[in-house]
Amino acid sequence: MKNTAYLNDLKNELETYQNKLNTIQKKFKKEGGPEIDDISVSLNHLLGDAKDAYAQLKSASQEEWEPLKNISMKAFTELRKGFDEVLDMSADHASRWIEQTKDFSKEYKEHAEEYIKENPLQSVLIAAGIGFLLGKIFR
Repeated sequence: MKNTAYLNDLKNELETYQNKLNTIQKKFKKEGGPEIDDISVSLNHLLGDAKDAYAQLKSASQEEWEPLKNISMKAFTELRKGFDEVLDMSADHASRWIEQTKDFSKEYKEHAEEYIKENPLQSVLIAAGIGFLLGKIFR
């Protein structure tokens, strides 16, 4: 009975990680690139190892149970680590993207301020023209 509960937990965990991998592959399919492909292959390999360990444990005799349980625990630990690394990598990528966006916005704002200071009359006329066009469009 105890073994059945443990196996069910492992099966649910496998399904969860398979769904996570599918989501990762769908979201990054457009971006592609060797880094994304390497991550996908690595996670597929880790997931395959965990599935193999689960299958061996599921069909294990009572004598084989403990040694195979230890092997499956190692496989699932590696699987978790792999997904944690992807999560960390995604967070780092998002942080870099946010910083780049902030830098670009700051730079663009500085250029706009400089242009307005150097060309105040043109800036007012451009703003009035844009306001007029937007007013016509949204009427």
